[in-house]
Amino acid sequence: MTYIKHYAKVISHLFSSTYSYKKFSLFLDYVVLVINSFIHHKISKRINNNACCKFLGFNITFDDYGQLIDMIEEIFIYQVYKFESVRNTPTIIDCGSNIGISVLFFKRLYPSAIIYAFEPDKKAFDLLERNIHENNLTEVFAFNIALTKHDGEVMLYRSHHEGLLNTRLFYTAGSTAQGAVQSARLTNYISEPVDLLKIDVEGSELAIIEDLMENQKIRFAEQMIIEYHLMITLQPVENFIKQLKPFYRACTVSNDILHTHASELLIRCTN
Repeated sequence: MTYIKHYAKVISHLFSSTYSYKKFSLFLDYVVLVINSFIHHKISKRINNNACCKFLGFNITFDDYGQLIDMIEEIFIYQVYKFESVRNTPTIIDCGSNIGISVLFFKRLYPSAIIYAFEPDKKAFDLLERNIHENNLTEVFAFNIALTKHDGEVMLYRSHHEGLLNTRLFYTAGSTAQGAVQSARLTNYISEPVDLLKIDVEGSELAIIEDLMENQKIRFAEQMIIEYHLMITLQPVENFIKQLKPFYRACTVSNDILHTHASELLIRCTN
């Protein structure tokens, strides 16, 4: 019953929303994905391993049906990363690209966008690169790097309670160390205005923003969409917003993120 209520809520939102892509195609592909997930888990009971599907014309390779459906719902149906640009070729920096569903969404929104995609987890990064190449995406540059306040290496941890491809730079209960990964400062990659800076890095958002502020690069980001992880940062969101307000005309906060806890907030900053 819980699943039925959830899918009913998502479909209701789908039909009440406006999209730049065909609504019926979105609905049909979503339903097929849910049915295939049910067949996979309840009937065949196979282990997820580089499964493939078609969605809105994209070829998507993924590792976990549940996690893919979560991302499709948030990114394509709820459009949590939708933004307006005055240019047809916006520059987008995607911090925490995972397997690339956000990249596909941005390319659907702005086909000529220039996207810099960062993902530290090697397994997710391999799928990200595959989804970029199999869809013949141009002007997308992927980096297998953890963004933080210093260049070098950091330890990556995987939480087995939050999906196969959810990793972070902080140890939390139930997580295991995955080994050291290359780290870098985002300021190394910003030298001109960025139309959108999207950050979903499982608690490392403070380090990225502090790096941008210390190096006076935050003014290059004309818009930001940040998923703020209160239970990891352990800092009130009001303090974080206070840091951002001098640089932006408006900063809004919402906890209406479909698949996250109430402590995880979505922050939008615009000039």
